[in-house]
Amino acid sequence: MPTTLNVEGMSCAHCKAAVEEELGKLPGVAYSNADPGAGTAEVRYDEGKVTNADLKAAVEEAGYTVAAVWAVALGATVGLGLAAQLLLGRIS
Repeated sequence: MPTTLNVEGMSCAHCKAAVEEELGKLPGVAYSNADPGAGTAEVRYDEGKVTNADLKAAVEEAGYTVAAVWAVALGATVGLGLAAQLLLGRIS
């Protein structure tokens, strides 16, 4: 599942490397790309092996804070709270 994390505190190439290294340690993460300028990290992973809590913990292990998690669902990027509501039929 492609996901974008809003990561606070990244400012340099070392930050990028630290976040990507920790995310890459998670079994099931196929790809990660941190962008200090945008304050984001794109991650592709196997949902059966990795949870959003795992992603957040990995970023925190690198020394940064996750401000938001965004998933690509239904052809558009939506916040996970909104995606869950859509999937549960609470929003039409």
